[in-house]
Amino acid sequence: MSHNIELKEGAFVISDAHYSRLRPQLLQLIKEIRSKKLQPTQLILMGDIFDALFGGVPYTYVENQEAIATLNDISKNIETIYLEGNHDFNLRKLFPSMHVVPLKSQPILCKYENKNIYLAHGDFGGA
Repeated sequence: MSHNIELKEGAFVISDAHYSRLRPQLLQLIKEIRSKKLQPTQLILMGDIFDALFGGVPYTYVENQEAIATLNDISKNIETIYLEGNHDFNLRKLFPSMHVVPLKSQPILCKYENKNIYLAHGDFGGA
């Protein structure tokens, strides 16, 4: 359960954005992070960031390629933790610079100021 993750002051936490071309707000936000207009110390993605992104299903990559590329750029400079959800999974190969945590390995134990904090996407019933 432990992943030796230290949560940082100033981290951005994003959950259930369900990004798609019909809901482009996430793309705008991550572009602002990539451009350094917004400067989180850490980026924590809590699952269902994409409406549909499945490792092994190429169509879902094509639909999300700009957001995938932007997140990969960000993860080269900012520690990025991706807790997979039930709408986005099998992502390790798509996000090689991120700490990707499958749904079945959640919750994860993190530390913040000598306190234990558990993080999980939820939706365990389908895992």
